[in-house]
Parts: sequence; structure tokens; C-alpha cells
Amino acid sequence: MLRWAASAEPPEICRSEPVTSYLFLGSLRICQHCAAGSYRQSQPVKDSTPTQITYAISGSPLGRLLVAATARGICMVSAGDSDRALERKIRDQFPKADVVRDDTAMKKHVAAVARLVDGKAGARSLPLDLQGTAFQKKVWAELLRIPSGVTRSYGEIARRINHPTAYRAVAQACGANPVAVVIPCHRVVSSDGSIGGYGLGLDRKRALLENEGHENPRWGITG
Repeated sequence: MLRWAASAEPPEICRSEPVTSYLFLGSLRICQHCAAGSYRQSQPVKDSTPTQITYAISGSPLGRLLVAATARGICMVSAGDSDRALERKIRDQFPKADVVRDDTAMKKHVAAVARLVDGKAGARSLPLDLQGTAFQKKVWAELLRIPSGVTRSYGEIARRINHPTAYRAVAQACGANPVAVVIPCHRVVSSDGSIGGYGLGLDRKRALLENEGHENPRWGITG
């Protein structure tokens, strides 16, 4: 299990922006806002499988928006056309968990994710609780270094994590990202300049990129 934990203030290596979350990979803690990829030591977080997950579904510019969390943090963010489809998706994703809907309990998390959907900086801390392979964790950590308003190619991400030929695997890791928008896989595009793929559909990818200030006729975003 991949663990995140919120911090009250930025570490010494990053004082320019508010911290929204930290990614824990073993004993290394990576500040989400440190685009240079600085590290500082932290205590390892033990693995465990979530036994209870609380979720909420609300309206958004992306359609129906689902945000789910364990006691440790957000574990799933997705969008779809109906509540029923999203509820089926979360139960398929976590078949062994006790999954409960509680829109009131999830109100703050939903509001924070909604701000990200709108292209606004997430000042509120977002603790995350994610499952993934070692390779997926490397990719997701690198995606968090992409600033809003910037895109990178699958090949560039592969080079940055020292797997220069693994651009297809990077694309697969982007597709496996369980917290859309929060981990910004929508900021990854094809090396030929085309918009690339997106698990939630290209219309939603275009909307997110447009909200972050992009204009690109080739992507269907004309401003």
C-alpha cells in the first residue's frame, strides 16, 4: 500500500508553496510541490489493506464525480455519467472492503478535489492512501512534479524515472492511477504532440487541460 500523509507546513526544502500532500515510498518523503525532486527522510508507513471505505458522489464539470477515502486518506477519484456506474466501479476496485456512501463525511475532500478539477491550486491538505506496484509508484511520484499548466510526454516521464524505453509502461501506469486529477496523469501527452489517451475519456482530459490554461487546436482546445 502506498501511503500519503498531510503536513501542516512545507519542509525546509520547499517554502514557496503550501504543501498539499507527501508521497511515502519506503523511508523517503517527496513533497508534491518540489518539481526538482528533492527528498527528505521520514518514518516508513506499514502496509495494510483497507477494511472500510467511505465515498461521496457529486456533480462536476467532468460529470458525476466520485471521491473515496479510507481512514488514512483518499484512495479513489473517478468521474462518470451515472452514480450507479461509479458505485459499481468502486466496489469492483475494492471487493474486500466495506464500502459506504456518506456525502456529508466526505464534504471537505470533495470540495478540495473540485478545486483541482476547476484548475485551482489545492491549498487544503489531501492525505492519500494508494495501492500500486513499485513501478507505478515511481510514475505517480513523477507525475506530481508536473506543475499545473505544463505537460510532459510519456517518453519524458520514462526518462525521468530512469526507464527510458518504458514509455508504454508509463502510459499503463497513468491508466492505473486511482486518483484522477489529484495525481495529474491528464498532464501527460504523446511525444508526437497529440493529446494521448485518458482513462476517463478525452473530453474530460481536454476539459482539465483547458481549466489549467492550455490552448492547443490539435487537442481540440481553442480557448
